[in-house]
Amino acid sequence: MRTIPAWSAHMGRGWISCPLRRRSSRPRRPFFRPLREVASRARQAPTGFTSTAARHPLFADFPLMHARQPPGRRATDWRPRRCRQSARFKMKRELFSAVSALALLPCVAPLQAAEPDGERLETLTIEALPLQDVSAAESVQPAKVVAGEELIKQRDRSLGRSLSSEPGISSADFGIGVGRPVVRGLSGPRVRVQENGLSAADVSTLSVDHAVSIDTLTARQIEVLKGPATLLYGSGAIGGVVNVVTDRIPRSAPTRVGGEIDFSVNDSTVGGAATALSLTGGLGDFAWRLHGDTRQTGDYQADGDQRLDNSATETDTSGAGGSWSGSRGYLGAAVASHASTYGIPGEEAQIDLSQDRIDLAGELYEPFPYFERLKVSAAHTDYLHTEGEAGIPEVFFDNEEAEVRVELNHAPAGGWRGALGLQATDRQFEAFGEEEVFVPPTDTRSAALFAVEEYSFGNGLDNAGRFPRRAAGA
Repeated sequence: MRTIPAWSAHMGRGWISCPLRRRSSRPRRPFFRPLREVASRARQAPTGFTSTAARHPLFADFPLMHARQPPGRRATDWRPRRCRQSARFKMKRELFSAVSALALLPCVAPLQAAEPDGERLETLTIEALPLQDVSAAESVQPAKVVAGEELIKQRDRSLGRSLSSEPGISSADFGIGVGRPVVRGLSGPRVRVQENGLSAADVSTLSVDHAVSIDTLTARQIEVLKGPATLLYGSGAIGGVVNVVTDRIPRSAPTRVGGEIDFSVNDSTVGGAATALSLTGGLGDFAWRLHGDTRQTGDYQADGDQRLDNSATETDTSGAGGSWSGSRGYLGAAVASHASTYGIPGEEAQIDLSQDRIDLAGELYEPFPYFERLKVSAAHTDYLHTEGEAGIPEVFFDNEEAEVRVELNHAPAGGWRGALGLQATDRQFEAFGEEEVFVPPTDTRSAALFAVEEYSFGNGLDNAGRFPRRAAGA
């Protein structure tokens, strides 16, 4: 005798197989035939034969599991014993799986009904985009919004450090007091930093030891824009736009007075403490807001009890704003003051900067036919920056800047949504010392027309354009 290779036969959704032993004198042919053929021949058996069921009761409903035998003969199963055991095991397993699935149906239905509620996320609106009725998740613009608990956890001593945990963003630090955002490896003038949609108007792009004049303690949310949307704010911001939203000008009048207070103590390598306070109230259609914060950090702790001299910082910010709001829009104004003093590690030089800012903002809903919203914002900033040793100023950076923006959103047309606008800036800057002039007084004026359009057809299409014009003179 010799062993014949295993043969397979198709049964329903699977195959059954087993090694067979045959006499060498018999012809070599498959012992197992397709079960459909066996069943067909069984149905066409002579009338003199009777039908007897297979041994296992589960096979009673399957005609192909019946063997037709002559009367008086013992009923036998035509399959080998090993194959019969394999088929029984598979049938039991399939039956057990089906019963288990039916038993779990009442439990799966409530879970499926509760699944959408568990996936609800907070809707964050990108204030820097003209299409503000589209959330950050629905917008086709590549943008990131840091707000709420996420902002509280990430808030740090500088704007760059507050965003350094985001993918593709790092901080260009120069001591504790300096931390400018670096987006996708680009920094300086290639990354525009602004407050409430208007330029920060500082000199942080001129040198690595110049700080950003925005304190994150007063921020409600921080937005990072990339892609075509950066053309709305400048043709040179190819790295991105970082917009800090402070809500200094309320958009609606609250029914009662409310406020927030934030106090934190840092016991790490820099130490220090920070306190922020804000109050908001309303009277009829008039709303007001007051805020102030202070932050202090000590010298950097290098190793053990050793400290890095001249690395401490101190920052103070205060402001107030008010607005009138109605069903057609709002109009408001705000004033703010920012002061910061910090040292340059490794040197004895200290930097003392101060900034005074006036903001105007207003919106008008449905101003013209086929247009949804008209937004106007303006800011005037007076910035002074001094550098010196032993409290004696030696170098002065003076920057006075005014900026105006007008945005007009049109109604959806043919699946397209977008806005067009105008931006104008007037900047007067100079840098001088006691004995020499580093940058002569310059007056730079620029104006630009811009437009952005979005079309959604599954993935979405985003187009933006800008036509700038600039003139400078000394």
